[in-house]
Amino acid sequence: MPKRQNPIQKLFKRMVRNSTRKPEEFSRELQGAPQRKSRVWLKLRRNKSAVTGMIIIACFMIMILFGEQLAPHDPLETDYLNILASPSSENLLGTDYMGRDLFSRLLAGARFSLTVGLISIAIGLTVGMTLGIIAGLNKKADNIIMRFIDILMAFPGLLLSITIVATLGAGLQNVMIAIGISTVPLYARLVRGEVLKVKENDFILAARGLGATNFRLVIHHVLINISAPIIVYSTFRIASAVLAASSLSFLGLGAQPPDPEWGRLINEGRQYMLLAPWLVLAPGFFITLAILGINLFGDGLRDALDPRVGD
Repeated sequence: MPKRQNPIQKLFKRMVRNSTRKPEEFSRELQGAPQRKSRVWLKLRRNKSAVTGMIIIACFMIMILFGEQLAPHDPLETDYLNILASPSSENLLGTDYMGRDLFSRLLAGARFSLTVGLISIAIGLTVGMTLGIIAGLNKKADNIIMRFIDILMAFPGLLLSITIVATLGAGLQNVMIAIGISTVPLYARLVRGEVLKVKENDFILAARGLGATNFRLVIHHVLINISAPIIVYSTFRIASAVLAASSLSFLGLGAQPPDPEWGRLINEGRQYMLLAPWLVLAPGFFITLAILGINLFGDGLRDALDPRVGD
């Protein structure tokens, strides 16, 4: 029966063998690394829900970038001779109480509604991830940070956002800050939990044993291994942020006239709901479609990044 080699002997022999190898040999081995990206993309393409979500998101991205150029009419131009006109070939979704083309205002409003969601989540992700990583790696800071997070978690997200906007003043910029702050505790708790799991792995312990600093651990080891759940969670949070921004604008705390933000459009059209129901139904449909597309893509992305889900 052959004698089993000691793991240390195996590691030493491998180090000696690798020391004589050429850099090209390592590069050929590392060519397999991008396969995970291609596998994720392949699983996304095979997921019909994810493809549908991507198509919807692509349409809204076009609206964000070129909405005002694609609009058949000036979204701010008034026509008092054409007030509350029904949908027609001239005005695809009718006009509002000031004679402005509703379809043009919806196209231009995508830039306000969706951008607020993206920026607010970026704020929450940046601050929350920073706090979560510090709390996960530093036991002393963990107790202080998490008690602060518990205080923020005591308030419902929308109520906290309303309080912040009421303090700072109405406006889209303050709405971004408010929604971003309300998502900080969610990201902090998620990232902290992922860091606590990752830092117990052998490669983290080995890196610490070799003298790696916390900064190097975060950049080269921690962020890579916690990125998948954060990306998936951020996708779903963008949909929630779009809905929250529209809610705040509906309450008069977000976009101010004449900005055609979708929540603001619903607020303006609700008093004419019986005479012109399209003033409420059309913006509501756009909000619903945007959230649906983001959630469909998020579901597909979650399955694609999950190694337990087969190809």
